[in-house]
Amino acid sequence: MIRLIFLVTFLGFSTFPSYAQTTHKQALDFLTQFTQNNSKPGTPLYYTKGINSYSQNEILKALQRSLVLYNFRIENHKVQIIDSLVLSKEEQQFIIKELQKQADTSLWNQFEITNSQSIPKDTITAIFKDRANGWRNFYNSYGKSLFGFSIPIFFRDNQYCAFFYANSCGGLCGEELFSIYRKEFGAWSLWISVYESVS
Repeated sequence: MIRLIFLVTFLGFSTFPSYAQTTHKQALDFLTQFTQNNSKPGTPLYYTKGINSYSQNEILKALQRSLVLYNFRIENHKVQIIDSLVLSKEEQQFIIKELQKQADTSLWNQFEITNSQSIPKDTITAIFKDRANGWRNFYNSYGKSLFGFSIPIFFRDNQYCAFFYANSCGGLCGEELFSIYRKEFGAWSLWISVYESVS
């Protein structure tokens, strides 16, 4: 009996590294697809690591409100439900905990995303200290957009993914979106928006 417990325990531990590697590879594949879709060929996508605290809190509130997430559109001033996803309580809590972990931006050190470049937060802070010329200075050094995004969170046998991105392009230009993506024909597509903000 003791040998059986030891064997089960050993097998449980021995499968963990391969699961972690699979998740890491999938996260990198997802982020690579995202950067390819949001940058011009030969031009890097510039980003900062992690989610700002205000957006993170708003996302957590949106997730805690309901276990049912809706995909909808507005036509003739009426909301039309297109599709929905019912999360289990365990899935909801898993996504929330994984998002909370991402306050630790050192988690990003494991990723080298092709066609992208991370800009340290203190560099961004220094650029935008100059309120009058901050964006002009950013454009001159880096281009027209600054992204921020989360590490993708996979669930339901890695067929669904929760992901946040912010794209800032000026003082009154930008968007933030936290969504559920699903895998279709081997590629990730945005499915349900959970939280969004446009400026």
